[in-house]
Formats: sequence, C-alpha cells, structure tokens
Amino acid sequence: MEEARKIIIFIIINVIALLCYLFGKENLKRKKEEHEKE
Repeated sequence: MEEARKIIIFIIINVIALLCYLFGKENLKRKKEEHEKE
C-alpha cells in the first residue's frame, strides 16, 4: 500500500510539472508576439 501511494504522488508531481512547463511555454509565446506587435 505504501509503495502504491509513493507511485501515485510521483505521477501527480510529474503531471503538475508537465502542465507548468506547457503553460510557461504558452506564456513565453504570447509575450514574444506582444513584443513583435509593438
């Protein structure tokens, strides 16, 4: 049971990290586009 809990926590952390990474890339793309417009 303890092993399963560790695996679940590990997966959740990886999913959150991946979402943050993708979200950060989207924000960078938007900032670049805004700079090009100016």
